[in-house]
Amino acid sequence: FLDLEDYENASRLAAEFAGRYTEPRFTDAFLYTQAVAEWYQGEDTQAVALLRRIADATYEIPGGGTKRSDNRDLALYILAQIHHARQDFQDAADYYEEVSNVFADAREVLADFRRHALTLDEVTEVAPGETAKLELHYRNLQETEVLVYPVDLMTLYLREKNLAGITQVNLAGIEPVIRRTVALPDDASMRQQDLELDLDLPGAGAYLIICRSDAIHASGTVLVSDFELVVETDAQNGGVRAQAVHRTDGKYLRDVDVRVIGQHDQGFQSGHTDPRGLFVTTGVN
Repeated sequence: FLDLEDYENASRLAAEFAGRYTEPRFTDAFLYTQAVAEWYQGEDTQAVALLRRIADATYEIPGGGTKRSDNRDLALYILAQIHHARQDFQDAADYYEEVSNVFADAREVLADFRRHALTLDEVTEVAPGETAKLELHYRNLQETEVLVYPVDLMTLYLREKNLAGITQVNLAGIEPVIRRTVALPDDASMRQQDLELDLDLPGAGAYLIICRSDAIHASGTVLVSDFELVVETDAQNGGVRAQAVHRTDGKYLRDVDVRVIGQHDQGFQSGHTDPRGLFVTTGVN
């Protein structure tokens, strides 16, 4: 009946059999089945009561002493899942902890619950004069220090030939233009949370943003510019068309300095946009 997802009949029959077959290994097994069926019907309270009954049960052993139910670990595991589904993360973690040596999934979920994480969107674009709004994603952290550094992207690009390592730039001896500590709300710990950071940057240009919380670091870039670049490529023929457009009024921008380098090229091709705001080149690998 569980396989058929007929949870009503599964619960009814399991309850009946739990009362009929009173040997502990049968009773607890049927109670466990009933609890699972009740959970899948949305009856969390009833399911939890049945599972706690199994988890707390002790039975006398012939010759003296007591033992726990054979189904105790399964009961605790489902209790963890019920609280997880409810997003009661602390209670879920407590139950997962009790069976972490039994179920690999419990260990993995527990490790994920306790993981510390901090990330920023890779690139954020904003027009001059506007407040930059950055999306900060974090887990199990209380605060982060935010550092903002102005960088010359063109110089870095010409030197490195790509921007893959922009966040690894050596900033020794350079003072940030913004430094502040931001509290991170922890009302839903053990899960990812998002926080919007507002930054009033000094002016047009590129900025490297570094957030750090203890040993956890995150970084991203903010581009403050009044134009955007629309790029189309023809990989088969090595063609590139770059058009510079004013961000607010949509006008094409002429005389914009453009540098192009392909992934397999050794050097840059360069030029300026024409009155249509276009720079066109070929032979890009």
